[in-house]
Amino acid sequence: MASNRPRWIQVSGPAEDPAKLLSDRKGVGRLTLQIIFSVAAFILTVEAVTVSLAVRQRARDLEKMRERMYGTAITRHVRQPEDLMTEAEMQAELSGFKRRMIISVFALLAVVLAGTALIIQKRVARPIRKMLDYNDDSLHGQIRFIPEEEYPPNELGTLMLSRNLMLYSLLQAYKKEAIDSLVSAVDAKDRYTYGHSRRVGHYGALIARAMGLSQDEQDVIRQAGDLHDIGKIAIPEEILNAPRALTNEEWEIMKKHPRRGEAMLRFTTFHPDVRLGALTHHENFDGSGYPDKLKEDDIPRVGRILHVADALDAMTSTRPYRKPLSIDSVVDELLRHKGRMFDPKVVDALLRLIERGKIKIPHTAFDHPAAGVGDAGTWGLGAADPADTA
Repeated sequence: MASNRPRWIQVSGPAEDPAKLLSDRKGVGRLTLQIIFSVAAFILTVEAVTVSLAVRQRARDLEKMRERMYGTAITRHVRQPEDLMTEAEMQAELSGFKRRMIISVFALLAVVLAGTALIIQKRVARPIRKMLDYNDDSLHGQIRFIPEEEYPPNELGTLMLSRNLMLYSLLQAYKKEAIDSLVSAVDAKDRYTYGHSRRVGHYGALIARAMGLSQDEQDVIRQAGDLHDIGKIAIPEEILNAPRALTNEEWEIMKKHPRRGEAMLRFTTFHPDVRLGALTHHENFDGSGYPDKLKEDDIPRVGRILHVADALDAMTSTRPYRKPLSIDSVVDELLRHKGRMFDPKVVDALLRLIERGKIKIPHTAFDHPAAGVGDAGTWGLGAADPADTA
């Protein structure tokens, strides 16, 4: 199962939180110092190159002056005036040198300014423009997180992380509100299974933890459990609230709720496994389930976990036509259907939780009479009462 969180927000334990992620980046590097050091290094480099070129040019100028002043005189008599540089020629040479120096200064200034602008553009403008592009996409409905490798090692990188964390927190808050609203809608329509979805999400998360899944995967399982029956919104209330076993015709209608739930979640921002959980939580391990008669590992892990969590809550809940089973009877049913309806690994994880007392079921008070438990029983594993785990 893919992680529910972007890579930059992966955590290894509950001690790590967004505030810690931000505090860890303090002192990584200060933007102002980085710009100053970058500009200073650039200026020193330009100065070194300029001085080197100026020294070479000055040496060539002096060589020309020396050749003009003395070169001819060495081979002739010094008494000839034309062999020496006149005052006008000397002033012209000096004026040319001054012009070259002024041009060099302005050229140096232009190069330094251009280099400084490039440094600022690279260290400031480019990251800000990139962040604005991501924000613009998010404003237009395409939620995008800035990849961690694009964080600069300074305050702007911390700002990008802060932006990602804020966006992630908002998304989680919106998802929680959406889940609460959808679960409330299901509960309001199906009064006999009030709180069922929340309990399935809770049991599913516990089972996922017992199976060694990560915290992110546990969160996805919980969300999937909360929304696994969302398709029941499309089922008529007279079927959902029937105080009896369903007829074959009603049962066929009830069996449509996984596909309808998957369709309702298809274009949401929930993790894909939430949608798969709604679709596959009634697939049996031996291929006898619905809607697609998947079997074994062809059933997504989220569906296999929710199938067991769903059955656990159905067995231990009070319904109009039967009382809840005790934990001992629940264990017997899990073992009897292990490898048939349920993934053995998921059942083993749940049994470990029950053995350790990690599963708390306060609404389980007593055994139901033994007659009819199981395939033709009272909690929905078989055809006698299909509504119970629907």
